Amino acid sequence: MMGIFRREDGALRLDRRVKPRLRVDCEARMLMTSGDRPGRLVNLSEDGAQIEMDNPPARGISALLLWDSHEYYGKVVWVKDTSCGFTFERPISSVVVLDTVAQDREERLSGPVANPGNIPLGRKRIRRQFAG
Repeated sequence: MMGIFRREDGALRLDRRVKPRLRVDCEARMLMTSGDRPGRLVNLSEDGAQIEMDNPPARGISALLLWDSHEYYGKVVWVKDTSCGFTFERPISSVVVLDTVAQDREERLSGPVANPGNIPLGRKRIRRQFAG
């Protein structure tokens, strides 16, 4: 096999993820016995998610993850700086994943309306024709 699948000691390294994670950017909240923590859902799959937040909970903490109209129980499996990995107790539906991705993209595409004050008036764009 190619070297990218081997660790430095030569042992085979397997990717733990079974399902691909898709990028999203939406508000999320983790409900725990120690209190609620707001954050942002940055990627999502049927098996888990990555959440960015100030002071993420410790590895091994169980929580209810809420975003949009969805709520799923699971556990924090890794923590790094201002991010944590969350695995769902049971896999969620691929429909939920795709709906979240589609809703996030729809919100980004609609975006803010242009501020008319930022549009320069009275200037005409010059199109240059290149001969050649």
